[in-house]
Amino acid sequence: MKQTIKNAMQQALKNYFPFLLAIVFAVSIAMCNSKHSLSKGQVIKQFFSYSISQSLFHNGFQVFKTTLPCLDKTEKNLRQWAEEPPVFHFLAALPMTLGISNPAFMPLVSYLLLLIGILFLLKEIGLLFPLKELKLLSGKQSVAIFFLTSLTPVLLRYSIQHMPDLMACAWLVFAAVFLLKRKHFLCILFLTLAVTTKAVIFIPALAFLSFSYFFDHIKKPWFFFASLIIIASPFVLWLTAISSLEIPNPFIFEHFLENRHSGQLLLLIEPRFWIRFFTWSASKGVGWILFIGFLLYLFSWLKKKHIYTREEKFLLLWSFSFLVSWIVIRQGNFVHDYYFLPFSIPIAILGSLTLLKITNKIILISLTILSIGYGIYPLFKLSPVSDQPPKFCQMEQR
Repeated sequence: MKQTIKNAMQQALKNYFPFLLAIVFAVSIAMCNSKHSLSKGQVIKQFFSYSISQSLFHNGFQVFKTTLPCLDKTEKNLRQWAEEPPVFHFLAALPMTLGISNPAFMPLVSYLLLLIGILFLLKEIGLLFPLKELKLLSGKQSVAIFFLTSLTPVLLRYSIQHMPDLMACAWLVFAAVFLLKRKHFLCILFLTLAVTTKAVIFIPALAFLSFSYFFDHIKKPWFFFASLIIIASPFVLWLTAISSLEIPNPFIFEHFLENRHSGQLLLLIEPRFWIRFFTWSASKGVGWILFIGFLLYLFSWLKKKHIYTREEKFLLLWSFSFLVSWIVIRQGNFVHDYYFLPFSIPIAILGSLTLLKITNKIILISLTILSIGYGIYPLFKLSPVSDQPPKFCQMEQR
């Protein structure tokens, strides 16, 4: 009996080791952050999110009565404010009912969801990628790809920040898993959840639907446009509601094409903008090693005739939708690097595939360690700005 239990435990540990690894790693990151929660990184955005979550907890989860602290925490000095549909904020307020109010808790949950999603995505790609020299999720290669994809600079920076962006990215990854499984309705469900959590996810969501239409042979225009409507509806309805109730919010569309956030359209014809686009994507995004690996992946297939698999086409289309994001957001990318989050996953995976083709083990291990170190080192260099909440009274709509 004891031997049977021991064998069962050993088998379970072997089968679920990647998941246990993800849990241990996510908890370690959260513990390193718990001392200076909200005071590292995008401080104002984090106080926004946490204040709205606190407001939901104190007002009985009334989503149209969320407030931000103005001068102090008294009820007379609160300013009404609304952001995205409060999916993340609502989920962050639920643990508060159980006495869990540490701002580091929700980043832990979001990052853990994302890590599990990445594991499922890699498993799905590994089952389908017909690459003879690479079998994902088998032995040391699976561990290398998982860590290279999960420990990029941008993912690590936002794994400790109380914002909805990382959770939205996690929902997007689960949508990718179901898309590769050809379970399109579940894919649409998670895309809707992702876009509702963070509206900017609509750009990669459009790439997902385009892939279904052109490569999965679901060439039904009604299905494509119905999916678009379903995905966008919660955010549009929310925006209509808060506008009709005259609740202050950051969504101003008077100058949709050109505003102080995105900058002028003329930026798109300036060479320095695109030079900065590449350097920023590498240094602030997936890191130089993986970004160069991604470019080498593209160049290697362009040099020879190559029939792309379904999975490769999906990852490439997902990656290339990043260009659309930069064209639409433009200058805002240099201010808010969390816009890169949804695109870091496919770029990191393709970049990792290039590294794993290196036959010299010493070079491969060295590049892997350097890439992971490049992501981890800035995380611990983030210094607390201030533990005092910002004053939102004079805040302007952007």
